[in-house]
Amino acid sequence: MGFRVVMDGNAFYEIDEDCMKRRQEEGNQGETGQQKISESKRETRQQEISESKRETRQQETAEKRKVTGEKGAIQNGMEQKES
Repeated sequence: MGFRVVMDGNAFYEIDEDCMKRRQEEGNQGETGQQKISESKRETRQQEISESKRETRQQETAEKRKVTGEKGAIQNGMEQKES
């Protein structure tokens, strides 16, 4: 096991060189665990946004239908009064 001590101002850090080597090897093989988590979170967020947009469109469509229905009822009422 190899450790390296790094001094930075008033702080010092011990670096586990074996761990760093393993991490570098994992990085060369593909995504690290953190990258996989980030990708998963991004996909989840994109799904949430898509669902939110879909709900908004549905609400807007329902409101348009309601307004259109009210206009139609008013026009029908006016036509009946004219007759």
